[in-house]
Amino acid sequence: MAHPQMLDFLKSETLSHFISEHQQALAALTTSATIADAFKVLHEKHILSVPVTDQKGEYVGAVSVNDIIRALHVSMEANFGPHYAEEVASLQQEEAADKALTTVGEYFSSKTVESLVHVADMWMKGDTATTLLSVILNGFHVKGKVHHRIFVCEQAGASTWHPSHVVSQSDIVTLLWQHRDKLGADASKTVEELGLTSGAVFCIEKSAPALTAFHHMAVDHKSSVGVVDAAGKLIGNLSASDIRELPPTQFGLLLKSVEEFEVAVNGKFRPAVSVTAGTTFVQLLEALVSQKLHRVYVVDTENKPVSIITLTDVLKEVVKGAQ
Repeated sequence: MAHPQMLDFLKSETLSHFISEHQQALAALTTSATIADAFKVLHEKHILSVPVTDQKGEYVGAVSVNDIIRALHVSMEANFGPHYAEEVASLQQEEAADKALTTVGEYFSSKTVESLVHVADMWMKGDTATTLLSVILNGFHVKGKVHHRIFVCEQAGASTWHPSHVVSQSDIVTLLWQHRDKLGADASKTVEELGLTSGAVFCIEKSAPALTAFHHMAVDHKSSVGVVDAAGKLIGNLSASDIRELPPTQFGLLLKSVEEFEVAVNGKFRPAVSVTAGTTFVQLLEALVSQKLHRVYVVDTENKPVSIITLTDVLKEVVKGAQ
């Protein structure tokens, strides 16, 4: 699908102008902050990633909820062995297992974020040449190893750069929705017609331990798993973001079922948002933006998940054919 009007808009809209129109307070951590500090900031600011600086404020990278899940996976393997998900989960009725997880959680949370930092590209504030199309292609890398956000830095010295803004895929998809008139007639095409229903979807039963679900996210590099009932029907979603709601002193909650874990950390079990193969592209955008989602599941006539559509898929579709 080609969107000449939308591509022209993305080529003309600069990153500098975009961030000037979308001012926001940016939280940051220093390399000496603990993982418990990261949990706190991610939870309180309701964000998925936070930039990390050295003691002078120089940008060194970022820590995301996915970094935490992968690091927790390594820590669990070190303490319980490579099959920890099965072994610990099989003891979920044992007080000793709860205590063991709590001990691991407290130690894990006391480590500094420096061990979790991933190197993220630095984009310069004030660069009037960078367009949003460039951000999508070269910042988010939607056609390669995907990044979900970029951090923009401002110069604070001859060679010192401090993080000042973050631009996420969600921000750009929201902009697409606001300018949906530029999508043309193809906006009314269905997600099936656009080839957006081929994304592989991984699901887990609601009775499975949350620990097992996060284990799969870490090993398979996923940001979520669909939650299904015994009949395989979609009833919910567990995201990497849910890990930020876990109090560092209550890692024993990971032994609870996915359904119980959701209730414990979020106050309720949240239903998954789904679409069908017949949903139009503009309806898809509306669902993602209005409900502030990073993904929706595609279900069949029996409400069984057959695919998943992410923000990356949406952006990749819009810039298809762009160089």
